[in-house]
Amino acid sequence: MYKELRETRAEMIADDSMFALHEVERRGVKLREYKLAPPSLRVLWDLSKQFAERDYLVYGEERWTYAQAHAEAASLANWCLQQGI
Repeated sequence: MYKELRETRAEMIADDSMFALHEVERRGVKLREYKLAPPSLRVLWDLSKQFAERDYLVYGEERWTYAQAHAEAASLANWCLQQGI
């Protein structure tokens, strides 16, 4: 089983794969990160706007779409700005 897991992992992080890794240095520390990862959480969040009418959060019978989540996040961000945060 471990052989198959190692082979699968190697295939997933191969240089030509979607999950390819590379080494970077951040504040003097060498780290491995995904080559194709968005450069920031903000960029990742903005990419989710294309799913505006799809479900984002589901809790029991409650459902929020991506559009609703973006509106709530923007509202909170604006409130923080008004508070000087």
